[in-house]
Formats: sequence, C-alpha cells, structure tokens
Amino acid sequence: MKKHAWLILCLITVAAGLALSLTNMVTAGPIAEQKLKAENAARVAVFADADGFTQMDVIQGGKVDSVYAATQNGETIGYVMQATVNGYGGPIEVVLGVDNAGVITGISIGGSDFAETAGLGTRVREPEFTEQFIGLAADPKLGDTIDGISGATISSSAAASAASRGYQYWQELAGVAVPVEQEAPLAAENIQTVTAKGYAGDFDVSVGILADGTIEGIRIGETSFQETEGLGTRVLKKSFRDQFIGKQGPLAYGEGIDAVSGATITSNAVLDAVNEALGVTSEAPTANVQLLDTPDADGAVKIVTETVRGFAGEIVVTVGLDAANTIVSLSIGGPNFKETEYYGAEVQTNAYRDQFIGKSGQLVYGEDVDAITGATITSDAVLGAINAALATADGGAVTAEPEAETANVQLLDTPDADGAVKIVKETVRGFAGEIVVTVGLDAANTIVSLSIGGPNFKETEYYGAEVQTNAYRNQFIGKSGQLAYGEDVDAITGATITSDAVLGAINAALATADGGAVAAESEAETANVQLLDTPDADGAVKIVTETVRGFAGEIVVTVGLDAANTIVSLSIGGPNFKETEYYGAEVQTNAYRSQFIGKSGQLAYGEDVDAITSATITSDAVLGAINAALAAVDGGAVAAEPEAETANVQLLDTPDADGAVKIVTETVRGFAGEIVVTVGLDAANTIVSLSIGGPNFKETEYYGAEVQTNAYRSQFIGKSGQLAYGEDVDAITGATITSDAVLGAINAALAATDGGAVAVEPEAETANVQLLDTPDADGAVKIVTETVRGFAGEIVVTVGLDATSTIVSLSIGGPNFKETEYYGAEVQTNAYRDQFIGKSGQLVYGEDVDAITGATITSDAVLGAINAALAK
Repeated sequence: MKKHAWLILCLITVAAGLALSLTNMVTAGPIAEQKLKAENAARVAVFADADGFTQMDVIQGGKVDSVYAATQNGETIGYVMQATVNGYGGPIEVVLGVDNAGVITGISIGGSDFAETAGLGTRVREPEFTEQFIGLAADPKLGDTIDGISGATISSSAAASAASRGYQYWQELAGVAVPVEQEAPLAAENIQTVTAKGYAGDFDVSVGILADGTIEGIRIGETSFQETEGLGTRVLKKSFRDQFIGKQGPLAYGEGIDAVSGATITSNAVLDAVNEALGVTSEAPTANVQLLDTPDADGAVKIVTETVRGFAGEIVVTVGLDAANTIVSLSIGGPNFKETEYYGAEVQTNAYRDQFIGKSGQLVYGEDVDAITGATITSDAVLGAINAALATADGGAVTAEPEAETANVQLLDTPDADGAVKIVKETVRGFAGEIVVTVGLDAANTIVSLSIGGPNFKETEYYGAEVQTNAYRNQFIGKSGQLAYGEDVDAITGATITSDAVLGAINAALATADGGAVAAESEAETANVQLLDTPDADGAVKIVTETVRGFAGEIVVTVGLDAANTIVSLSIGGPNFKETEYYGAEVQTNAYRSQFIGKSGQLAYGEDVDAITSATITSDAVLGAINAALAAVDGGAVAAEPEAETANVQLLDTPDADGAVKIVTETVRGFAGEIVVTVGLDAANTIVSLSIGGPNFKETEYYGAEVQTNAYRSQFIGKSGQLAYGEDVDAITGATITSDAVLGAINAALAATDGGAVAVEPEAETANVQLLDTPDADGAVKIVTETVRGFAGEIVVTVGLDATSTIVSLSIGGPNFKETEYYGAEVQTNAYRDQFIGKSGQLVYGEDVDAITGATITSDAVLGAINAALAK
C-alpha cells in the first residue's frame, strides 16, 4: 500500500513539473516579447528621429547594460545606452539617447524595479529634472550641468550618475574621450596597488611611481568601488587624481592637494593608500587636522575641523585637543550655519559646548553629554563631528559622515505582516515629554503601519494621548510624501504641540527613508515666532503667536517680547474668538492684559497675575498660551496644552468602595465663594459618588448649603452624560447660583473624563434668568439675578425685563448687602433705581444714568450687574 502511495506521489510530482515547464515555455515567449516592446518604446522615446535600432556588443569595462545604434534610412545617427545604478529605493534604469554631434536627444528614467519615494525620489522622472538633459552637449554632472531634486539627493545623484555613464560610453564610441575620466594605463615600471578602506567598503588604488620616487599617475576604484554617488565618487575625477602627479611622499591635504569636500573618509582612504604605495606613512590622517608648534591659548596642540549636515544645512565643528587628545576648545557654526533658532541653534550656547570640555574618547548622549531637547538631528550631527574629530586625531576610524542619519531605518529582508520593508523610528519631543514614532513603509515608501508611544509617553489623556487612537493613526495609512494638517491628515483638536511633534516625526521618517532632508525637528514648533529686524512701537523684537482652545472655542494669543524676553505687548482674540461676554471675554480687557506687561519667565495665577473670576477655562487657556510663548523663545518646554485641564482627574488602579475608577475634582464659584465638587465615576462614566464642599464652602444655610444634603446629592447617583435641572435632577429652591455652579461642575467632570468639552464655565450662565409664563405686576417676562462684589461685599441685583428687554423693575440688595450708609447704600434709593426704568441696551454713566457721588466702586458694580442682565 505504501509503495503504491509513493508511486502515486512521484507521478503527481512529475506531472506537476511537466505542467510547470509547459507553462513556462508557453509564457516565456510573451513575457520576453512584452519586455522587448517596453525596451523598444524607451529607445524610441529618447531618440525620436531614429527609424531603427541595432544592438551592439558592450565594450569590456564599459559601465552600461546595453548599447544600440540609432539608425535612419540605414545610417547611424547616434546611439542609445542603458545604465543601471542603485537609487534610494532600489535599481534605477536610465536610457540615454545621444546623436553623432554629442547632443543628448532624450532620457528615460525608471525601469521595472523603480521604487523611489513617491513625491520625492519619483520626481527624477518628471520634466523639471529630465528636461535639463535634453539638448545638453556635455557629460551630465549633478551640481555642474544638472541640478538635483531638493529633498531627493540620492535619487537625483543616482539618475545623473547613470546618465553620465551612458554619455561617457558615447564619448568612447565617438573617440572623443576616455571613459570614466580614467587616463591611459599607467606606464611607470613601478606600479603599486594598495587596498583602501573607504566609506562604503574596500577599493583599490594603483600608483605609478617613477625612478626618482615621484608619482606618474594614479588609478582609483578599478574593483569593488562603492563610494557614495555624487560625494565619494568624485575622487574618480581626473581633476582630483591629477593633483598627485609629480609629487613625492609623504603627502598631506592642504599642501598642494585638496580633499573632496563632504567626502572626508573616501578622500582620506585615497591619501593613505597613495602614501602606503610610496612606502611612507601619512603624518596626519586627515587634512582637517592642524598641528600647532606650540599650544594655543586653550592648550590645544591639534585643531580638527569637521563639516557635517545638520537639520537646516552645513555645520562646521572645530575641536581643539591637547597632547592627550582631550577637548580643550570647541567652536560650532560656519558660514552656512542655519539651524533653527531656540532649537538646533542652541548647540552654539556655552551650556551645550562647555559640557564637552575635558572629555576624550568616543562620547554618547545620556552618558557623557546631553543633547539639545527637541533638536535631535542637529545634536546628532554635532556629536558625530566631535567624535570624528577625536577619532581622527587619535588615528582611529573617522565617523563624521554620520551613519546615524539612517541608523533609525531597519531594512527587512522580507515584508512583514503589514507589507513593510522599512521600519523607521523617530523620537521627538511632545507636550509632556518624549514620543517614539515608528513608521512601517513599503517598497514605494508608502505608510503601511504606524505606532506612536514609547516607554516615556506621557501626553495628556483625552488631548495629546489621542494620537494613539486608531482614528488618528489610520488616516496616515496609504499616504506618502510630505504630509500637512488640513490637507492630507487632521490634527488632534486642542493638542497642537503633540500633533505637530508626531507629524514632524512621520514626515522625518518618510524623508529619511527616501534619503532626503530629515525634518523631525519641526520648523512649525517655532514658526509662530516672528523675529523683527528693529523693535516695533512697543519695543518688541519677537512676536509669538499661540492658538489654544478656550471655553467657547479657539483663542489666538499674540505676545510681543523684547530682547530680554519680557512681555511688552499682548493681544488676545482671533477671528474665531467666542468667549462668553462678561466672563471669558474679559481676557480682552486692558485690566487683564496690562498685568502681564513687564513680566517674564513662567507665570502663575495668584502669584504673578490674576485670573478672570468665573472664567477658569478661558483664563487657564490664555495663561497657558502666554507661558508657551515665553517658553518657545526661551528654548524651554512649550506648555500651551494646559495640563490643568485634566490634572483634576485621578485614575484608580482598582475600584474604590463606591465602585469608582476615576475621581474628578472641580472647583467653582458659588453664591458666597468657592465650592469644591468631587465626582466618583465608574468605567462607564456613571456617577457612583458625589462630595460637595471644600475648605472655603460658605453657601447660605437653608439655601445654597442644601447642596450638601443627601437629598440633593443622591439624585445624581447612577446618572451619566450631560445633566439638566428639571429634566434629570432638581435644583435647590431659592439657591439658583449655588445650584447652577454645582451642576456646572458635575457636568464638567462628566465631560472631562469622556473626552468632551470641559464646561466648568457653566453653560447655565443664563440659569439666573427666570422666564415668566405671564408678565408680572411690573410687566416683566424675564427676571435676571446677578450677584457682584461691591465696596463692602456682595450685592444682589435683580432686574425685571419686558419682552423687548427693557428694564421695568429693579431691586438692589441681598442678604449680605453691607454698602456704606449715605454712600454706596444710596444705590437702594428710588432716585438711583428709577433712572434705569425704561432703559435697554448697554448703559453708561454720564450718558444714560448717573452714578452715586463718592461711591464709584458700588456704582460700577451695580451698573456692571445691570448691563450683564441686559446682555443675557
């Protein structure tokens, strides 16, 4: 039985193999035909005048894949060459047409395996790049005859390099040049070949040495040369190699020979190989090392200069070292230094630079020195340069060409479960601390997975922490290129700093994976800082704009700062400002704004400035924005997202005796003063416990104080959502203000834990309005009660309004009325009160009514209450 089974299995295997072979035979022809058609189409596209193409053999050593003679009526009118190089995402095929006069007739960039990043590397296929080649009668060289694509240096360099190979091959066919700028073979009898250790690997350097020890010529990279296109490959140029001709060793850069700028490691590898071939030792491993005959003022005997790429461009780092290779001086900058002010530019501060003094060996952030917070790219670039300087001076490996630029990129051998072939990790500063953003990208650099968090993730719950939700993360899936809020994806409302940090990290990951400029240090973090060339009328040299969420919506806060970061001007508002009149809107008054003028540092209510009474949310939002502005220009932590919005939420590890897993505390103003409301909520945000009081509780006995009774409190137990008097619960009769304050606090607690809008500024700000079914004896259909502070204490003002909001009755007093007799108490006289009867709109002393002489404070308080009632 088993033999039969094996026989059947063998027959199936043979049959399957024959079927597969037959399928291959059937499909191989069409596949080859399609490929030939595609190749012919590319040739026609780059040489439109040709009516035929004849394949030619590739000359040995030629760096092209194929070459075709372009013919017209049987005559050769030019050639079409194809060359393949590695770009950022994989192979790039370039097909180049060149006529007999050496003019480029066309170029095709791509190939079946083209996988450069969409929106960046893929732009090498667009006319802005390709049209530069057409009509060019010279070897296309990036940075010389061809301009690269901004943000896609590797893709641009690769495409131009492949085109250059094609053109150089045409030159050889036409007999007008030697391919790849190599001279004729070395003629010296003594030819020494040394293997150099370059940036990307080993390569050979051959040196022809005449009888007197002078160099006849050198040849570089005949085998295994893999240095970076557009950088290390420039040592192959004839102009670089010719510098060595006629020289004797030992050789050093800066003494008749110049290194290739930006390719220190490759240049040094060539120099060391030439000296070794000559039988001498390089006195200094790099030209960027200056040896001093005597120590300088800092005690340095070696000055090492490294040039690296930072966030915004080139950074020159100059390190002074003593005889023991200990750092004694450090300069960071250079003529092209453009790092972001208050972020990357902080590497120029003494605080940053001084921490390196006295150090030696290879240094690490977090162990030996500290990076600049929020400026990872700049910090890493500078540290790489300093470590390179230390290694160079010590004869060790030079590491200034920072491998760390892609150290956060993990290349996968096979796609993972999400289809990612690259995993890019970026760490940025959010609102509350460090955020680790991990982006999975496919071969086309499209986002296929996204993780946001990290071991130190501490963004505010219900605000910045929302970047971890699927709703936020999923909007990035399938996206590529550089993304923008409002165009490609949406930010988290009320969490600008966190949102910007995450978006910056994602864009950095996309750019890093494409070899473009890395942008994790989001310029947007300081885009709200405007630097003025000369002080404005207020003396401001910096204008900082912060947008925050207030009680009713968006508030734009603009802070003017002088050179010492002291506030000299303050504007609060914006096109969407909707804070409540007489409450949150008071932040726009001079009384509120002027108290910030002349202040600096981080400010606090009750210590430096006063909040707007009964407008906690608006006040906190504005103060947060002002502190954020002060911190933004001072390089400190930006704090515009007020932690206080959820700092009153305590999360319990296990339910308490009432079953609460969240304890929310809200402090509001009642009738007589401060009321602390503590709400216990279960996992479903249902109220399971309620405490009302606090150390300053002073509500009126038998009235407001009734909110502390079981009868009042127990009616909230088991409730959730936003509650309303008369529908879900009952107010305390005769204690409207106290009742409204408590209800507002409870609703705020429910909203705060549910991720909703926090409503401590009671929406029931008009709950002190009693609507009458029928007009009363005075004709009033609305009775509005306002409680304000006069000269001696609390004043209750009750205004009766008719259907047209005209005053028909007015009562001034209250149980705690204590205004001075013959002065403030005069507001209770008929003479004072009657002048308001029949009035409407907003009233003004001296125009509509008269104040009490000698009782300005009392008069103003009452008028404010009346105007507030009219506004309701």
